[in-house]
Amino acid sequence: QISQPRSMVHKTHVDLNFNWQGEDPAKVFTFEKKLGEGACGQVHRALHNDAGFTLAIKTVKMSAQTEKQRRETMEEIN
Repeated sequence: QISQPRSMVHKTHVDLNFNWQGEDPAKVFTFEKKLGEGACGQVHRALHNDAGFTLAIKTVKMSAQTEKQRRETMEEIN
């Protein structure tokens, strides 16, 4: 069993309605390169500025989606 990090401070979070909470993501991450693009959005390689690790971030234009597309996006994430 793997335990959660005990010294981790959760500064940003996306809730179930896709609303950011906490620090501005543009300040938390540095987007380095677009890795791909699809019907719903784009995937970027990004650097977490404080921790120094690289990860992939998918950006989705929720305002352009229908309610059905929003539900499908939520299912994909979960």
